[in-house]
Amino acid sequence: MREQGGLQVARVEREGKAALLIECGGASTILDGAQAEALIQKLALCRSAMKPPVAPRLSPTHNYHITLQPLWFAEPNLTIDGIVLLLRHGGFGWIGFSFDRAALKRMRRDLSRATAASHRVRLVESLATQ
Repeated sequence: MREQGGLQVARVEREGKAALLIECGGASTILDGAQAEALIQKLALCRSAMKPPVAPRLSPTHNYHITLQPLWFAEPNLTIDGIVLLLRHGGFGWIGFSFDRAALKRMRRDLSRATAASHRVRLVESLATQ
């Protein structure tokens, strides 16, 4: 069980299924997966309205949870002449992002650069092991 300012959260088994036990101020509740997902959604909406906002830059010391090969879905967003991109995270669920054409161009450029850099690193590593 992890304690955060009097709040304790633990993964438990309930009727043979994973659940969350949440204890705070002497009260407790157990949430199933769907209830935990609903709580996460509510917490995310509340956090997005709080000040200060989430940091605009990545922290070099934070250990980010990475989802390998996430499911994704994209559809046109005619309101902004762009797309809505939904990515599935195993803990947060489906998270949506809206991008206009300018942002999509920057994303394409950045992804292309990162992909090219990844290929160069692998090439150097393979040459070093020969």
